[in-house]
Amino acid sequence: MATAVETLGKLERRLTITFPVADVRTEVEKRLKQQAKSAKAPGFRPGKVPLKMVAAQ
Repeated sequence: MATAVETLGKLERRLTITFPVADVRTEVEKRLKQQAKSAKAPGFRPGKVPLKMVAAQ
Protein backbone atom coordinates (compact mmCIF):
# COMPACT_ATOMS: atom_id res chain seq x y z
CA MET A 1 0.00 0.00 0.00
CA ALA A 2 1.38 3.37 -0.99
CA THR A 3 0.17 6.79 0.14
CA ALA A 4 0.83 10.29 -1.13
CA VAL A 5 -0.32 13.68 0.18
CA GLU A 6 -0.56 16.63 -2.21
CA THR A 7 -0.99 20.20 -1.02
CA LEU A 8 -3.56 21.99 -3.21
CA GLY A 9 -3.91 25.17 -1.20
CA LYS A 10 -3.60 26.52 2.32
CA LEU A 11 -6.49 24.40 3.58
CA GLU A 12 -6.77 21.73 0.90
CA ARG A 13 -4.96 18.41 0.66
CA ARG A 14 -5.34 15.48 -1.71
CA LEU A 15 -4.66 12.04 -0.27
CA THR A 16 -3.91 9.26 -2.76
CA ILE A 17 -3.88 5.66 -1.56
CA THR A 18 -2.86 2.80 -3.84
CA PHE A 19 -3.78 -0.81 -3.01
CA PRO A 20 -2.46 -3.90 -4.77
CA VAL A 21 -5.23 -5.56 -6.81
CA ALA A 22 -4.42 -8.98 -5.36
CA ASP A 23 -5.09 -7.73 -1.82
CA VAL A 24 -8.47 -6.31 -2.81
CA ARG A 25 -9.52 -9.48 -4.67
CA THR A 26 -8.52 -11.65 -1.71
CA GLU A 27 -10.56 -9.54 0.71
CA VAL A 28 -13.61 -9.49 -1.60
CA GLU A 29 -13.55 -13.28 -1.97
CA LYS A 30 -13.20 -13.69 1.80
CA ARG A 31 -16.21 -11.46 2.47
CA LEU A 32 -18.29 -13.20 -0.22
CA LYS A 33 -17.59 -16.59 1.36
CA GLN A 34 -18.74 -15.23 4.72
CA GLN A 35 -21.95 -13.92 3.16
CA ALA A 36 -22.54 -17.17 1.25
CA LYS A 37 -22.72 -19.12 4.53
CA SER A 38 -25.99 -17.40 5.42
CA ALA A 39 -27.30 -16.55 1.93
CA LYS A 40 -30.68 -17.87 0.82
CA ALA A 41 -31.88 -18.16 -2.78
CA PRO A 42 -34.72 -20.08 -4.41
CA GLY A 43 -33.58 -23.51 -5.59
CA PHE A 44 -30.56 -23.70 -3.26
CA ARG A 45 -30.17 -24.95 0.27
CA PRO A 46 -29.30 -22.23 2.81
CA GLY A 47 -25.55 -21.67 2.76
CA LYS A 48 -25.10 -23.45 -0.60
CA VAL A 49 -25.76 -20.50 -2.91
CA PRO A 50 -23.01 -20.10 -5.58
CA LEU A 51 -20.58 -17.21 -4.99
CA LYS A 52 -21.54 -15.59 -8.32
CA MET A 53 -25.16 -15.34 -7.17
CA VAL A 54 -24.11 -13.95 -3.80
CA ALA A 55 -21.96 -11.33 -5.56
CA ALA A 56 -24.87 -10.35 -7.81
CA GLN A 57 -27.11 -9.73 -4.81
